[in-house]
Amino acid sequence: MLMHIVLFTFKTPWRWAFIDAIDAERTTRVHPNYIDEIKGWACGRNITRRHIAADFVVIGMFEGRAC
Repeated sequence: MLMHIVLFTFKTPWRWAFIDAIDAERTTRVHPNYIDEIKGWACGRNITRRHIAADFVVIGMFEGRAC
């Protein structure tokens, strides 16, 4: 099993108030509905105010690297 973790950090002036950011989050959440190779999926926004924290994280589980 392979766990793939991706952290996203907005560049200025991007923030969660932008409709493109909200649409990207919505799209990311439904990836498992369309990608059969995904065996596990979690994603979410940062809920802290720490300046070093990423804005969004995606964690995907796959059978292996070939996927």
